[in-house]
Amino acid sequence: MSERRALPVSSVCFVCGMDNPAGLRLKFYMEDGKAHARFTPSRYQAGFRDVVHGGVVTALLDETMGWAAANQLRRICMTGELTVRFVASVPVGTMLDVSAWSTRSSRHLCYTAGELRGQDGTLYAKATGKFVPLSKEETDYIDARLIYSEGETSIFAEDG
Repeated sequence: MSERRALPVSSVCFVCGMDNPAGLRLKFYMEDGKAHARFTPSRYQAGFRDVVHGGVVTALLDETMGWAAANQLRRICMTGELTVRFVASVPVGTMLDVSAWSTRSSRHLCYTAGELRGQDGTLYAKATGKFVPLSKEETDYIDARLIYSEGETSIFAEDG
């Protein structure tokens, strides 16, 4: 049985900020080496005609791939490059599963892949990215401001 580990959230992040009234408020977790989240978009995330805005789809994939890179490198990572392939329109109200994983990495760069699927397995979008790790000092500064679930410890500890 694989271990499921909750990832921290922030206060104001657009995707995971729990205090951001305009944000998506996602909670991420790691399982089997992949970052995951679930999300059901509302009409407030639509671009038109009950179709989820492409920017929201991109943000979901970007954040999830960032967590996959952070888990791999044990550093907060910034997006260096992001490519999204929109496969199908995402209907508002659809329960979505977003997942991402590291495909390869070095000390200075993490390559990732991710996908956005419906509960029925429909592939809506897929992405690849390159993520650049911040320094240990920058990571520690940000990590000190993240909010962990009770009993969870930092994912950025060297022993992870």
